[in-house]
Amino acid sequence: MNNSADEFNSDVPDSNQGGSRLLLLLNIMALASVAIANLLGLFGNTHWIFDLANCPRVQYLIVCLAALSLSLMTWRPKLAIVAFVLLLLNAIPVANYYRPYGGGETTTQNPSSSVRFLTFNVLSSNSNYDEVITWIQDQTPDVIAILEVNQDWADELERLSAEYPYFKIEPRNSNFGLAMFSRIPCESIEVLEGDGQHYPMIKARINTQDGPTTLVATHPCPPLNSTRYRSRRTNLENALQALGSDGPRILTGDFNLVPWSPLFSELCDKGELHDASLGFGVRPTWHLFPSLLGGIRIDHLLTSNSIRTQSFSIGPNMGSDHRPIIFDLRIGADLGQ
Repeated sequence: MNNSADEFNSDVPDSNQGGSRLLLLLNIMALASVAIANLLGLFGNTHWIFDLANCPRVQYLIVCLAALSLSLMTWRPKLAIVAFVLLLLNAIPVANYYRPYGGGETTTQNPSSSVRFLTFNVLSSNSNYDEVITWIQDQTPDVIAILEVNQDWADELERLSAEYPYFKIEPRNSNFGLAMFSRIPCESIEVLEGDGQHYPMIKARINTQDGPTTLVATHPCPPLNSTRYRSRRTNLENALQALGSDGPRILTGDFNLVPWSPLFSELCDKGELHDASLGFGVRPTWHLFPSLLGGIRIDHLLTSNSIRTQSFSIGPNMGSDHRPIIFDLRIGADLGQ
């Protein structure tokens, strides 16, 4: 009788076993996907699809952490080792943003007070004009760079000119118009070509207490095909050329480029610049959906080594798919490397 019962039970599918196999399969697929994406991302400076694979670096990190936990819980040591290795590979570039950076002493005997820079891609179709402008005024920035400025936004932003007498507004019917405002006197402020007339950039020479500082704001197109991929590279290369190599320099904007991309490292190396948010953690600025597991970082401010970041923050959701970035910078510092 007992034998018959055992034979009957052996014919009943083991739901727990089936669930375990499914979890194992999902775990393997997740780790394989991350490994392939990491490998493709290494060649991000050769093809636009490879570069897009670099975007969700923090999300890869979350996937690897979940896969490692699951592998340990189900006691899959070999899979746990793979998950741990991939976790480390994705954690290292992220960890760089949490280590202290920029503790250099000022090079002037009377260092200037900090200068506040604000950059915001407002989204051309966003009509929350009053909310955005009021919030900007409340932050009391010294210099403002606004992206995706169409004619409607240009008309609304004119309100800032009373408080920021040094300004340039270059609207576009596309998503690539720009505006720059400064309460600090400027030697010059001009519109330049980033990559053809559809992708302008704005260059300003700002007279800080420590002398002229060069600022370039740009917004290259997203690299969603080969032509746009090349256009983005050209735009950023032209921005570096406009920035020059003398004195304090700042490059800001929506680069449509994540800090994990080889092109980002190339940009910093060529321009002898560094990400001003280093040491302040990883904070996303673009949200395709309400979450996307935290969004990604494509809005940046890069500085030369004579500038030190005192504070960095991200602004709230005000109707744009981007979030504003705010930096308090000390001009005239020697960061070293």
